[in-house]
Amino acid sequence: MVTQFGMSETVGPIAVIEHPELALSGQGVVPRYEVSQHTAELVDREVRRIVDEAYTRATGLIRANRATLDALATALLERETLERADVEAIVAGTPLAPRAVAVEQPAAGPAPARAA
Repeated sequence: MVTQFGMSETVGPIAVIEHPELALSGQGVVPRYEVSQHTAELVDREVRRIVDEAYTRATGLIRANRATLDALATALLERETLERADVEAIVAGTPLAPRAVAVEQPAAGPAPARAA
């Protein structure tokens, strides 16, 4: 998003080309860029900012909707599958309708033999 498509106001609408070789650093294998050290650090900070914001937003959404998430998990454990209407009911806070239990009919066997 940042390095290939220039989708960052901080870095700007430029493509930062990754060098095909990888460099080893104290933190593992990291891609090498054909840009200045300053630009590489700017890209790293911007990527970290985007990831941190996404993480904060995701954890906030989970916390804000924890009761719904727990209700969905419970329903999945009980039913194994949920239909769209089930999910919508849980999100709306309404109880789920009981599922109809399918009653298996005995298989029709061969007709009894008749005496001639």
